[in-house]
This record gives sequence, structure tokens and C-alpha cells, in this order.
Amino acid sequence: MEREEDIRDELNEIAPGFPGKKSLDAPEGYFETFPDQVLNRWKKEESQPLQKKLTWKSIVGIAAVLTGLCVGGWWFFIHPSTEQVNEITSAEAFQYIHENIDEFEDLIEASDIPLIESEIEIPQEGVEEYLIEEMHGNDPEILF
Repeated sequence: MEREEDIRDELNEIAPGFPGKKSLDAPEGYFETFPDQVLNRWKKEESQPLQKKLTWKSIVGIAAVLTGLCVGGWWFFIHPSTEQVNEITSAEAFQYIHENIDEFEDLIEASDIPLIESEIEIPQEGVEEYLIEEMHGNDPEILF
């Protein structure tokens, strides 16, 4: 007994509080019923569907991907392309020139434009010959 106390005292000096508890004996019949308990628990858990929990990292990742897709889709479908910006109708161009004709006057040189002072008389036969040459056997409605 003295030797056990010496060992216990020495052990308390080295590691105080060790061993914390004395080991307990297993209840009667524990090892006989243990395999049945394990099998019953296994069958019970097998019949229940598995539910996978989403972690915060995966939720944040999914949210980031969806946000990126939304922003990319918005930019692709909503953002005007350069072709759409550069396209103007001829009516808009005419209106702009008409409103800003003063800016275009320097570009137009009046000396290059020949002035027609008198009417030029073209004989009727010349007009008919010209139209016949232009037709070359085509439908006359094409000319007009």
C-alpha cells in the first residue's frame, strides 16, 4: 500500500490531477447488447435521407458567382455597343446639318459649282435614244 501511495504522490508531482477519474467497470450485459445497438442505429441512420449542410464559404462563393453572372449579363445585354451608338438615321443627319449649316459653309466652295445661267434644250429624239440605250432590253419600269 505504501508503494502505491508513493507512486501516486510522485505522479501528482509530475502531472497534478492525473488520473482524473478511476476507470469504471462496464455495466452488466453491455458487450452482449453492444453489437445489436450498433446495427439498430446503423439501420435507423441508413433509412434517413442525408442532408448536406452548406457552409458559409460555399454560400458566399455561390452568391459571388451569381452576382458576377448578373453584372456580366447586364453589361452584355444592356450596355450599348459602339455600333448602336454610331448608327444615326439620315433624317437625324439632315436635321443636324440644317441646324449647324454655319459650321459646314467653310467646307463647301461655291467656286467649284458650275452655275447654269440658261436652260439647255435637249431634243426629244436624244432623250428617247438615251432611254433606249439605258434599257438594253430591260423592263421599262426599271428606269423609273
